[in-house]
Amino acid sequence: MLHKKTSKYRKYENCTKITRKRTMLINEKTESTIFLNSTWIVILITGLRFLISVIPMLVSSRNKMLNYRTLALIIK
Repeated sequence: MLHKKTSKYRKYENCTKITRKRTMLINEKTESTIFLNSTWIVILITGLRFLISVIPMLVSSRNKMLNYRTLALIIK
């Protein structure tokens, strides 16, 4: 014979359901934040690589411009 669920057991069951839902939500939030953090880190690294590759070119082009200006001043 099957015994009926008591009110205490029902309360316990409802609490466990609620806590499971909460833990699921918390896990989803942490996963999304970890994903966002990883994407931002990747974006920052690529940006830094780009800057590291571009800055020397800019500096060298400025030096060339300065050299051309000095040559023009010398010729005049």
